[in-house]
Amino acid sequence: MVTEREGSNEARGETDDGFDGLDEETVDEVRWFLEGTLERMGYRVALELSRSGPEAILEIVGDDSSQVIGKKGATLDALQVLCNRVARKFSEDGERGYVLLDANGYRARHEKNLQELATKLGDQAIRERRTITMEPMSPRDRRVVHMALAKFTGVRTQSQGEGADRRLQIIPMAPPRRDGDRPRGGDRGGDRGDRGGDRGRRE
Repeated sequence: MVTEREGSNEARGETDDGFDGLDEETVDEVRWFLEGTLERMGYRVALELSRSGPEAILEIVGDDSSQVIGKKGATLDALQVLCNRVARKFSEDGERGYVLLDANGYRARHEKNLQELATKLGDQAIRERRTITMEPMSPRDRRVVHMALAKFTGVRTQSQGEGADRRLQIIPMAPPRRDGDRPRGGDRGGDRGDRGGDRGRRE
């Protein structure tokens, strides 16, 4: 069973005017595929559809919704990959948009936890003055961390590696030099010059 959340676009600041995403026929094919897959897996659940920008969000709700998530969201992510392959199969050339699969509010909780972890690791990178490399994550999770630290003063982020081993690094930045500060080398040179001048005068 699929229901469309009333007012979901307005709550997310979206309208149907000029919506840039998957068309209704494509979304219907994805919903039909997902409903059948979940039924064959033995889950007693229903689907709720909402939209946000290019995302067609299918929320899995019901008695077994938490079981669909899997360990660290692995089952949910696998189903999402399959749903997007179905979307690509039925979408027209040039049609943009993708399917985001959620269950029992897992994505929102997961992103909040990632944001809190990013802030904690950002503080640690600054405090210990060292680069912190996170465990491999999905592109979406890496984006959450990038965005969480985009305005975090004192660090920058970059991704390193390829494929499933791609990791995000949190790198501390040198503090900005204040007006009147001089490099340490210049300070030492100046001190030596002053001492040399004093000896010359005493002679």
